[in-house]
Amino acid sequence: MTQEDGKPPQGDPNAKDGDSFEPSTEGMSEGTARLAIDKHLKKKLVREHDIRSVENRGHYYVANAASKDGSELYQLLINKQTGEVQIVNRQRA
Repeated sequence: MTQEDGKPPQGDPNAKDGDSFEPSTEGMSEGTARLAIDKHLKKKLVREHDIRSVENRGHYYVANAASKDGSELYQLLINKQTGEVQIVNRQRA
């Protein structure tokens, strides 16, 4: 149900937050994969690390991240269907 202005009524439990992230069942783009990383990883990791690359690997994206000082390297796996992000490898440089 919507109001005359096209917006759902306040307090509507079915209303979606404009900032919410929901991957589509058809997969995601590289940009959406980067958003999934930002959303699912701890703020500290995102704040202290840079995403170096994101590669399309079929059902997943593989992202490489490094600490700003270059002392730690991470390899992340992002599921295109669910948006789930996993750290699959962590190394000290």
